[in-house]
Formats: sequence, structure tokens, C-alpha cells
Amino acid sequence: MTMTEPELKTGHIVAIAGPVVDVEFPAGALPEINQLLEFTLSVSGKDVVVNAEVAQQIGDHRVRAIALK
Repeated sequence: MTMTEPELKTGHIVAIAGPVVDVEFPAGALPEINQLLEFTLSVSGKDVVVNAEVAQQIGDHRVRAIALK
């Protein structure tokens, strides 16, 4: 069996509540539960990479993820 890298899709953060992040994706691009999301924030002029794990698919092409940093 050959493993292939999944095609990366771009989502948009629509809500942040503490470590919980809701992200909206294009139709057909919803990530699976436990999949890792990565996004970059600008904090005091410096870029910070944050990883989040998908915990729930909440409908309307959105997932709820838990930030790991």
C-alpha cells in the first residue's frame, strides 16, 4: 500500500474562544477528526506557528479544533 500526502486546503478562522478555534473550509475540503491544522499568527510583529487538532465537525463546512500551543 502506498501512502500519499493529503492535498492541503486553506481554511479561515471564524471564532476563537481560549484554546478552541472554529475554522471554515471550502466545500469538499473538511478535515477529518484528529487531523492537525497549522496556522500562523502575528504577535508583537513576530510570526508564531500554532498547531491545532480537529476535535469536532460542527456543520456549515466548519470544524472545531483545540490549539496545542
